[in-house]
Order: sequence, then C-alpha cells, then structure tokens
Amino acid sequence: MALSLESLQKIRNRIDPILLFYGTAGMGKTTLALDAPNPVYLQISPERPPMGIETTSFGEITSWAQVCEALTALYEQEHEFKTVIIDSLDALEPILWKDVCIQNQWANIEAPGYGKGYMIADGHWRQLIDMCDYLRRDRGMTVIWLALALAKDHEEPGAQSYKRYDLKLHKRAEGFVTQAADGVFFINTKVVVKEADGGFGKKSVHAEGGGARWLFTDARPAFVAKNRFNMPESIMLPKGKGWTEISKHITNSQKEV
Repeated sequence: MALSLESLQKIRNRIDPILLFYGTAGMGKTTLALDAPNPVYLQISPERPPMGIETTSFGEITSWAQVCEALTALYEQEHEFKTVIIDSLDALEPILWKDVCIQNQWANIEAPGYGKGYMIADGHWRQLIDMCDYLRRDRGMTVIWLALALAKDHEEPGAQSYKRYDLKLHKRAEGFVTQAADGVFFINTKVVVKEADGGFGKKSVHAEGGGARWLFTDARPAFVAKNRFNMPESIMLPKGKGWTEISKHITNSQKEV
C-alpha cells in the first residue's frame, strides 16, 4: 500500500531502555545496577558481585557460548525478572575475542593484521546488541551494561591538557555499544581544580571535591555520555538511593503522553 498523508500517525517510544553505566573502579556501578527492579546478574569472569549483596545469577560466565545461552534462556523461558545486568563489557570483550579467534583459527585477535580481527568481532557485538534488544522489546526487560572507564591524557592544540575518560573497550566496540544504548552515563565525583600561590612566583594546583557520586548524562570533552530521556546534565546519587533518583527521569519519560 502506497504511503500518503493519511498514513501519518503519532507515535512514542515506550519500550524499556538499554542503559550503559561506566566509571573508574570503586564508583559503585554494580551496586547501583543491582538496585534496579528484580534484576538477574550476568557475572562475566573475572567480575564479582559486591560483598554482602545477594544476587540472582547464572554463576561465573567464562565463554561466549554461555553468554548466548543465558540471554536465550531469559528470552525463551518463563520468569519474572525485570532487569538484566551484564557486568562487565570490558570483561566480556576478551571472551568475545577468544570465540572469534577459535572460529577463525587465529592465535589472537591481531593475528590477521590490519585490524581485521576487530572488524570480524563486530559481528559478535551486533549479536549481543540484538539479543539485548529482543529482551527489552519482547520481554519488557531493562538492559544494563556496566563498564570500566579508562583515563588518558588528552591534548588540544592551544589548550591545557586534561584527562579524558573512555570506556575500557576497543574503539570499534565502544562505538557500537554507545550508539545502541538509550543512556550512556558516566559516574564520577565532581572535582574542581584550583590554583594557589606557591611562593617565588609559582602556582600550585590541587583538586577539591566531596565524596558524593554524580551521574553525568551529557557529553563533555572529558567523557562520553548521552541520554534520550531529557535528563539534567548531572544527577547526584545519594548512597543507597541512586537508582531511585535515576528512575524518576527514565520512568517519567516513558509515561509522558
């Protein structure tokens, strides 16, 4: 049937989101994710759940086949889970590479040269994204990906160098997952760099900031971030109530008419 103006209709995206949380070690990413509604935890070796917190898990996952089996079970079998957590993408990447190497009989992911191994691995990343997409679309599950942040010195011409935080993933994988996610959230503390007179005409530089964690939702030169929920650029995460603060914005955006 040919399209015409009569075919136009108002639509709204109401499916459950894919959320990516990343930050340096010790920022409480896993604890935050486990506060999401009725979660199931995919523990990718060598990751461990936080001490003292009870989780529902498939156990330690050590192969790409087990990742696929776990996600397939969540799709095909009856359950009441509302959230699936993959902890973490950077732990998953070498497992994914190993499977690619076995399939292609390579010694390692760089064996074919010219970055071909990483390009072939794109297929596995697409498969992961597709499986997670099926879970949120057909099973109504929120998908949470966790990842470490890697800090590197970044220099801009004519400007002072600064720390740039990226996901601890190959740049191709980072591109795939950040594009697929509805929210890419950087977790860190707020730090203010101040100069002080060090005497003899010299300046000393020191950092000031509290211990409170913040969720950054919009991209800045120092980190990648995005959101499709019209969230404020940063949200304070009170201890034990971080998910409550996040869900206010995600839930409201899904309910808006």
